[in-house]
Amino acid sequence: MPGEPEPAGERLHEGPEPDPLHDPVDADGDTDAVTHIPSLPRAVRPVERRCLGRGPGASCGEDIASATLVSWKGDAMNSARMALHAVRLLASRGTLTVTELARELGVAPSTAHRVLANCVVSGFARQEHGGGPYLPAEAMHEITLSITSAVTLRDAAGVQLAELRERTGLTTSVMVLEGSGARFVQSLEGSGPRRATARLGRVLPAHCTSGGKAMLAFCSAGDLDRRFPGHRLAGVTGRSITDWECLLREFARIRLRGWAANIGESDRAVTGIGAPILLGSGEPAAAVTLAASASHVRTRAEIEPFLEPLLDAATTIQTLLRGSRTVRPSA
Repeated sequence: MPGEPEPAGERLHEGPEPDPLHDPVDADGDTDAVTHIPSLPRAVRPVERRCLGRGPGASCGEDIASATLVSWKGDAMNSARMALHAVRLLASRGTLTVTELARELGVAPSTAHRVLANCVVSGFARQEHGGGPYLPAEAMHEITLSITSAVTLRDAAGVQLAELRERTGLTTSVMVLEGSGARFVQSLEGSGPRRATARLGRVLPAHCTSGGKAMLAFCSAGDLDRRFPGHRLAGVTGRSITDWECLLREFARIRLRGWAANIGESDRAVTGIGAPILLGSGEPAAAVTLAASASHVRTRAEIEPFLEPLLDAATTIQTLLRGSRTVRPSA
C-alpha cells in the first residue's frame, strides 16, 4: 500500500532499489556467505540415440555427438547429410560454431560455413551477430513442438503443481508468455498462512513477474525486440524494473542461477519465485512459480528453502513435456 513502511530485508531484483542477489544478505541484514543456493541445471537437451546411417563408421545406440562419423566423400547426398548432422549437433549442444562443425565433419571451415549458411536459409539456425555462434531457430522449435505435442503442458504440470503445493504450502502456478505479458494458465492456491491468492487466467506484464522473467531470460534478442518494441517497459509498482539495461542484467543473472524472483514488482504484497520450463531447442515453453505473502517471504534467506522444491518441479515438468518420461494425467 502507498506510504507503508518498507519491511526489513533484501530485495532480489534490479529495480529502483538495490539488488543483493549477488551480494548475499541474511534475514537480519548481515552480509554472510550463503552456503548453498541450488540452481537449475542447464537445459537438459534431449540426447538423440539413432543410427547415423549405413556405411563406414555407422553407429547405432551411441550419442550422436560422440559417434564415429561416416565418411562424407564419394556420397552424392553428402551436402544433405552434413546439414542434417549440423542440425543434430545444434539440437544436442544448443550452440555451434563453424570451427566446431568443421572439426566434427572433418571438412574445411569454408565447407562448414556453407553448411551452416544453408541451415540459416532453411530456418534451422540463426546468428545473433556476425561471427557469433549459431543457435537453434524457428524450424527447429516447430519440430520440437511437433515431437512433444502428444504431451500437453497441463498433463505434464498438473501432478507436479499439486506436489509442489504440498511440499511448500505456497500457491503454485504455471505461466506462459503472451506478447509482452505472462498468463497464469494453471494455479493452485496454497494452504499455509504465507500463501498468496491464486491468479488463474490473469495476464500481467512479463517483466514484472518471476515466471515472466524466467521465460524472457531464455528468449533470443530478436524475440525480445518483437515483444518490447523500442524496449519500453511500463512499471506496475514502484519496484518494477523500467530500464532495459537493468532488465538485461537481471536476465543474465537468471540464466546463471536458473530462477527468477519478484519482490513486489507486480503487487507490493506478493513475493514470487519462478523457474523456466525449456523445450529441447532451449526456448522457453512455460514457467512454474511459487507465490507467497511478502510479509512472510521477502529476503533471500526466506526464499532459499523454497528453491529446491521449485527447481525439482520445473525439471520434472520439463522432462515430461519433452516426452522422456510417462505422464500421469492430471485430475
